[in-house]
Amino acid sequence: MRRPTQSPKVERRGAHGRRREDALENVIVQDAFAALTDGVIITDEADLILGANPAAFRLLGGGDLVGRRFGDLLLVRRATTAQRTDERLVRRARFPQDDRSGVLEIVSTAMPGRVPAPRTIHTVRDIT
Repeated sequence: MRRPTQSPKVERRGAHGRRREDALENVIVQDAFAALTDGVIITDEADLILGANPAAFRLLGGGDLVGRRFGDLLLVRRATTAQRTDERLVRRARFPQDDRSGVLEIVSTAMPGRVPAPRTIHTVRDIT
């Protein structure tokens, strides 16, 4: 005797449930982005800063970052290349820190195939 095949369970959620879960996930990601101690900066294809977390403002001296060219920031311009691969660029820059000199590591990584335009994510870390 042949047993009827059972179809796999399908999770069905309404559009409202998905939107609420997506909104919650978005809040969690935003909170994590703000809580990071490393600076995170996102630039567009023209190297203009689209957004940055609070640590980026603190590490790069505050002021307005959004709308500026990342490569024009003083610490970035003065940075020396430590490593370059197809995927990322690692640079280091000295900066004054209290009564001694500090060192920032700047890692720039292209974000693959984003629409409408490619973007780059830069992390900035005090490695002193």
